[in-house]
Amino acid sequence: MSTIQNLSATDEIVAGDQFVTFKLANGDNRKVAASVLLAYMQANLALPSFTTQYASPTITGETIAVTGSGIDIHLLLTPTDGFATMVIVMPLVTTLVDKQELLITSSKQVTALTLSPNGATICGEPSSIIADGFFKLRYDSVNLTWRRVG
Repeated sequence: MSTIQNLSATDEIVAGDQFVTFKLANGDNRKVAASVLLAYMQANLALPSFTTQYASPTITGETIAVTGSGIDIHLLLTPTDGFATMVIVMPLVTTLVDKQELLITSSKQVTALTLSPNGATICGEPSSIIADGFFKLRYDSVNLTWRRVG
């Protein structure tokens, strides 16, 4: 029976402090330093990160294909001017993973923006984007659908 409930409490920890852990392989309680616990958490916690894809369209009506499979993508558009139309082709549905995100930003206005779903469905997609505008989509693998989340 563990006696952890009988230990004194503390309001702060430092790297040399130790935690009680149950070592399953040995079937007993052990101690682990806060620095070891921190290293374990940093190595095993998935933090959100976006891979940036750059696109600098030069003419209205240009088509931009989003590339990357199974990763969150930041599509950074820097058109040479405000454009009347633009098409963005989403990644192929067979390369997507659940909860994958796509963040799209644009330095210039696109009056008529079309998102091509490439095998998925898109719900809530914008029909235009303002200068310095942005939006974010998240993929739902159960429904094969991109949904606007920001």
